[in-house]
Amino acid sequence: MALKAEPSSRVVFFLLVVLVLVSGCAPMPQLDTSLLTDDPCAAPCWNNITPGISDENDVHRQLEDSPFVRKGSVEHSLTEQDGIPLTTFSWQAQGKPKNWIYLRDGKVLRVRINLDYALTLDEIVEKHGPPEAVYANLRVSGEPRYSVSFFYPTCGLLFSTTQPFDPNVPDAKKSVVLSKDLVITGVLYFAPTSLRGMFSEVSLASPDMVEYLIANSQEWQGFGPIDLAGE
Repeated sequence: MALKAEPSSRVVFFLLVVLVLVSGCAPMPQLDTSLLTDDPCAAPCWNNITPGISDENDVHRQLEDSPFVRKGSVEHSLTEQDGIPLTTFSWQAQGKPKNWIYLRDGKVLRVRINLDYALTLDEIVEKHGPPEAVYANLRVSGEPRYSVSFFYPTCGLLFSTTQPFDPNVPDAKKSVVLSKDLVITGVLYFAPTSLRGMFSEVSLASPDMVEYLIANSQEWQGFGPIDLAGE
């Protein structure tokens, strides 16, 4: 009669380790498509956190209970921007990039979300209308890439994206094409304000940078090529 082989102690230990790791894994958070569904609230509110109204206790409570936040990923810290004290919360959702909430004087200043799904420019325009202004430039540090921002300051929204730079495209250093299927990669939520207020009071840009951004932001001309900002 053949004897049944007993598993070695090393195999048993390996299986126990795997079981412990699997049982300790937090479930993947839900996909956050609230920009399209307005659930649980409509922008510029995000996940029941409203810029200009919600305080630190609100943020902590909502992040801990949110189905869009990876459990155990929330971090809290103090920082400053150009001498302005800020409180920050960061966390992860389904993707690797962190998401951020910044508070100033005890109230939420801005919420930065890195999108985990392919939200397109066409969907943004369909839901929110044409952007109030657009800013596009070519980032040359590291790998050259286009950076494009779509401003909705009176809605409390800023959408952004980056695109690969192809030097073989005609006028590649002068313009970039805004297609309907352009994928938006990030969104900023803030209390509704003016274009200037968005740059100065929300992004906390320096006065010189505010004037530069105002001068180089363009009116929406529809889908198609847009000129890049000058240096």
